[in-house]
Amino acid sequence: MFWFISAVILLILLELCAILLKLSQTRSKLKFDNYILVYDDDCQICTSLAYWSVSRSKNCLQLIGFSDLPQEGVLDDISERDIITSTHFITPQGIEYHRGEAVTKVLRLIIHPYFVVILDFPFFRGFREIGYSIFASQRSNISRIVNFLFNR
Repeated sequence: MFWFISAVILLILLELCAILLKLSQTRSKLKFDNYILVYDDDCQICTSLAYWSVSRSKNCLQLIGFSDLPQEGVLDDISERDIITSTHFITPQGIEYHRGEAVTKVLRLIIHPYFVVILDFPFFRGFREIGYSIFASQRSNISRIVNFLFNR
C-alpha cells in the first residue's frame, strides 16, 4: 500500500512540474504554408538538431532562427525571455507550441505519431518538460561535449 501511495504522489508531483514548466499554447497573428520551428540559431546544438529535423521531416518544416524572427505577429503572447530560452513550433493554422511540447510536435513530423503520443500522457508530460528544461539550461555544455566527441 505504501508503494502505491508513493507512486500516486510521484505522479501528481510530476504533473504539477509539467504544469509549472509548460507554457500554454498561444496563437500567431500570421498564417503559414508550412510547419515552423523557431530555434536559437546562435546555439550550435540547437541549429544542428533543427537541420536534422528538417532533413527527416515527413511534412514541410520550415526553420526560423531567433535572429530572423519577425518583430510582430509571431510569439506575441509570451515574454521576450520565454522566446529566447526555448524552442517553438507553429502550425499552419497559427497555433504556437513551446518548450517540450514543441519538441514533441516536431518529433511527430519525423517519426510515426503513435510512438510520440506517450509524451503527451499526464505522467510523461512531467518528464518531458523536466528533460527539456535540463537540456535547454545545459545546451552550451552539451554543444562542447558533442564538438569534442565528433569533431576530432
